[in-house]
Amino acid sequence: MLWVGNTLGLWIAGRLFQGAASAMAWVVGNALVSDTVGPEGITQAIGWTTMACSIGLFAGPLLGGVLYQYGGYDTVYGFAIGLIGLDIILCLSLIEKKRAQIWLDPEQVQDSKGSESPHASGKQQVQSPRRINLGRFSILLSSSRVLIAIWGSFVISTINASFDSVLPLYVLDTFGWKQSGQGLIFLPLLLPHFISPMAGSIMDKHSQSRRCVIAGAFLLSVPTIVLLRLITYSSLRQKILLCGLLPAIGICVSITLPPLYAEAVNVAEEKERLALGSFGKGGAVALAFGLTNIGFACGAIAGPLFAGFICQHAGWGTMTWALGLLVGSTVAPVLFFTGGRIWKEK
Repeated sequence: MLWVGNTLGLWIAGRLFQGAASAMAWVVGNALVSDTVGPEGITQAIGWTTMACSIGLFAGPLLGGVLYQYGGYDTVYGFAIGLIGLDIILCLSLIEKKRAQIWLDPEQVQDSKGSESPHASGKQQVQSPRRINLGRFSILLSSSRVLIAIWGSFVISTINASFDSVLPLYVLDTFGWKQSGQGLIFLPLLLPHFISPMAGSIMDKHSQSRRCVIAGAFLLSVPTIVLLRLITYSSLRQKILLCGLLPAIGICVSITLPPLYAEAVNVAEEKERLALGSFGKGGAVALAFGLTNIGFACGAIAGPLFAGFICQHAGWGTMTWALGLLVGSTVAPVLFFTGGRIWKEK
């Protein structure tokens, strides 16, 4: 629809289908990852998936700009269709852990099935109807940790979407860069995301560090974003400054998203143990990813509107201040509530 469409209705419909497919793939994919690795390695695993997602978000404008400039309009969509075809093949080739376990260790699977019934039966006796009647969404949303994870996802997505929409136009107006240059400027934002799995692995081993790491990354990103306002004219020094500030922002973003998602998953698993039977098997984790994905999707919508409106009516400098304030407002809630209320820690 996006490729061959020649009316606004077709483009909107194509965008709706694209967004729905992306949301389902992201939520189900992360839930599958969580089910495979378990709670001990969840932050590192999500680090890999968020790294891939972030690289895709930033590589899209980069590759799209280069392909469009040198290959034309059809080349961009031909490349996208090829990626989708490869993705379909990989999805069809996937074997879930619960199915593979039957072949790898059938005796252990049979034993675990035999031991599930009494345990589950005992749990059913202590099941709390009041918690179940609250509804699945309210059970998770009653946790301040989940709300902080959703808000953090929203802020990170807003930052990404803001740069995605405003940065290419700004380097065009300031430096006169064409499509390839507008795409390549996302490379400094993209490269730091390769450290996400490593950062996730460290936070899996030191889970108590999540609070300080996330809050510290948000805090350090505030002056980095605000300093972008110094880039106002075309010179080699200004270009070097831009390419130096963008990786710093990318580092801060890359190390915050995995622990935020892991935080939501941990809460979901805790709530599932307390509200037995109300989520279904693995339902709490999938729902937690769905809620954080809503925050991320809202940020993707708000980012271009927020940054584009401010940049157009008040200028680039004011936009950087606004983004900095948005990120700065996140520091205190993250510090106080990530991992539980800080004043209740032993």
